Amino acid sequence: MKNLILLFVLLVSFFAIDARAQVCAGSERVLAVRDPLYGDEWSFRVREYEREDARGALLVLPSILGETELERGLALGFCRAGLRTVIVNSVRPAPTEVDVVNWAETDMVLVRAQVAVAAVVDELPQELPVALLGISLGAIQGAYVAGVETRVRASVLVTGAGNMPGVLAFGQQRLVAQERANRMRILGLETAEDYAAELRRRLTVDPLSVAAALPAESALVYVAMNDVTVPAPYQLELATALPQAQVVRVSGDHNTVIGRVTAQESRAMLAHILRVFSRP
Repeated sequence: MKNLILLFVLLVSFFAIDARAQVCAGSERVLAVRDPLYGDEWSFRVREYEREDARGALLVLPSILGETELERGLALGFCRAGLRTVIVNSVRPAPTEVDVVNWAETDMVLVRAQVAVAAVVDELPQELPVALLGISLGAIQGAYVAGVETRVRASVLVTGAGNMPGVLAFGQQRLVAQERANRMRILGLETAEDYAAELRRRLTVDPLSVAAALPAESALVYVAMNDVTVPAPYQLELATALPQAQVVRVSGDHNTVIGRVTAQESRAMLAHILRVFSRP
């Protein structure tokens, strides 16, 4: 907890603060949409940092851990730097009665992010350019959303990846590994390669399938070169697929690179977003 508080303070200090920036007080609310899989009403939570003179909007998609002090610190900092920021919590826990081997639920991790972002974007003024910042799972979602949501002009992806079968079959994130073990046991699969092959047959949604739709030079991608949580080869696969993406390779494992990048690269992220916004 002390480390998170320190990181929050460091993140905020990276941004210049003008007199009008004090309006960036965060407020939380709930939006309701129709779930793309079950058709029922699904409510998700957003935290907004608003300013009337915003130069654009930045939507922040959190990691698999959900919204933390890390995302709140980034959102506040970017608001103080001139952007209206919104943290979008788009992960819906699967109903308890849903079978663990439910491939549609796996696809929905990306599709629900698209639906949630679209609902937030619909509320933004049309003249406001939109960017995405995703971290880990949020970067995987962000890469997909940026390829299908036409109002997203710029994206910053930190340890995101493409190739969902590879990520889910070989990634070492605790929840991913637990789901993999349960599914392999139920399906009688012996190896991760077998599981990857099953995923390739079953999944229908992947950031790689929409990567070419991103505008050229619109993505800034940070790759953790020693990552096994979101395996580095799949991070590089996504980075290569994005048209003329700016790719920054960072030595270190998953958490180390996320901490380093979010603490040290905020100005570079902002410069990238504003540069893309300035294009006709």
